[in-house]
Amino acid sequence: MSIPVWEYDVAYYRALMEPTGLDIRTDPVKGKGLFTRRAWAKGEVVHMESCLCCTQNLDDANRGVPVCGNCLVSLESPQEIVRRVCGKAYVGSMPAIEAYRPPEALGCLNALTSDSDACTAVYCSVRCREQAWTKHHYALCQAKMTPKSVAALAAFMGHSWTESGVDFSDTHFLALKFIGMVISRHRMHRMPLEQAYAPVAQLIRSPLQKFAFSYLLMEDYEESVGIKRDIDKADAERYLEFKTYQFKPPEDNPVVLHARAKGPTRDHMMVEAIALLNDIFVFSPEEAAFFTPERWSSLLGAVLLNGQERSPNSPYTDYAFIAKKSGNASALRSFQGNLRSNGIDTSKLDGSTRGQGVYTIGACFNHSCDPNVQVSYCNQNDETLVVLALRDIAAEEELFISYIDEAKPFIHRQQQLFEHYLFTCLCTKCQREAPTAPDAMATSEKSDS
Repeated sequence: MSIPVWEYDVAYYRALMEPTGLDIRTDPVKGKGLFTRRAWAKGEVVHMESCLCCTQNLDDANRGVPVCGNCLVSLESPQEIVRRVCGKAYVGSMPAIEAYRPPEALGCLNALTSDSDACTAVYCSVRCREQAWTKHHYALCQAKMTPKSVAALAAFMGHSWTESGVDFSDTHFLALKFIGMVISRHRMHRMPLEQAYAPVAQLIRSPLQKFAFSYLLMEDYEESVGIKRDIDKADAERYLEFKTYQFKPPEDNPVVLHARAKGPTRDHMMVEAIALLNDIFVFSPEEAAFFTPERWSSLLGAVLLNGQERSPNSPYTDYAFIAKKSGNASALRSFQGNLRSNGIDTSKLDGSTRGQGVYTIGACFNHSCDPNVQVSYCNQNDETLVVLALRDIAAEEELFISYIDEAKPFIHRQQQLFEHYLFTCLCTKCQREAPTAPDAMATSEKSDS
């Protein structure tokens, strides 16, 4: 089992923390943690932060779902969303659609001033377009790439990035954006590579090879080898098996071994990715020596450990609000009723592009299954991280978010947190529920006999 690495640069974090009202503190058990300098009332915004790096999910990007390449604001029109969700089942006209003003999508400056139309990046504002250029798009703009680089980027985007039954495509896509950020800082801003990579190096990380994910693979394994479990006992039995292999290398776990026997190894996936990255960015000898398969694996691990889902609201939601306000509520209900009668789940209209981001300070929140703050969205519906107090919080108290669905049973939470985030949760909620866990029950029964 790998212990995640976190490099704490005091000066780096001190400058970031000064205006926030928060402090980073460390201890030998949990490592870093975020503490508040003052009291907060329930419902207050404790922290807001723009992302270090973000991107929409790869499948949405490949489907051409339009989104700002800098802040993830959805650039779909309500009509496009309806057509995407409904497909051929789309019927009728949308009431009061003329009252909705769709966002304007601005193309890449480099594409507009060149003969190439290869770059398809779009932005929600001039500010976002300029920020993206200096942040990462300088290195990722297809309008300034060679045909070989464009082809390599298309191959990277079209790759499944699935290994042993686990889909790492979104992890790869955000990591690609990170490489673009580092290359842009190095080439455009003339930073030494170590300095350009410093924001990434601060993140807690672990090589991708150290992640087991057996909780995602268990059902396929059981079906393949013919294991049949009683529904009422399945969770308990799976948990006991997880505990058996919890602190052993993933290669010792029969579930992981079964999955990894099906295809290319993760080591092969690292080498394959680096070859494509080299063709995309045309690495200099110095860059090629820096971006090794080992560093790429560590970056993927950092994305898995630090990435937070960011899925802005759909413009259809704004359109529906405007339609109701303009006296067309009845017509809107009729329109949506027609969609439902054609088998459409209209709740999907409120979902826009899906994505994820990594946040420098936001990545320092520790987990609790009984959190005192929660991650929310702001009115701009962009990638901005907004953290709200779930209850009154005293000064000097540590702030905890939940990395997973904390409503899941203890057994599920323990396995998911250990296999995805590489730690055993000892929060107050888990300590309360731990005595009812199967291994604790088994120990109790054995001692009673």
